[in-house]
Amino acid sequence: MRVELSVKGVDVESIFKDYVQRRMHFALSRFGSDLKRVVVQLANTGGPEGTPQNRCQVSMRLLRGESLSVVATHGDLFVAIDRAVERASQSVN
Repeated sequence: MRVELSVKGVDVESIFKDYVQRRMHFALSRFGSDLKRVVVQLANTGGPEGTPQNRCQVSMRLLRGESLSVVATHGDLFVAIDRAVERASQSVN
């Protein structure tokens, strides 16, 4: 399974890239034969009153033609990634 990572407005170090790859592989590898494409987008959307708000969106294209997309936001980018990955796994299941 190949995971594409897109970053907008977030200073993403290699630790985030590795973390996304590991989490996606762990959560979705059992569905690998059903997934055609997985795209993870990380962005800083800025919350109310200027508080940082990180957004992680996981978009998946299944071999049978369906598209699924989940989004999670949180002040901590790691938490946003974890929540989005969990929702993605539940959606494919």
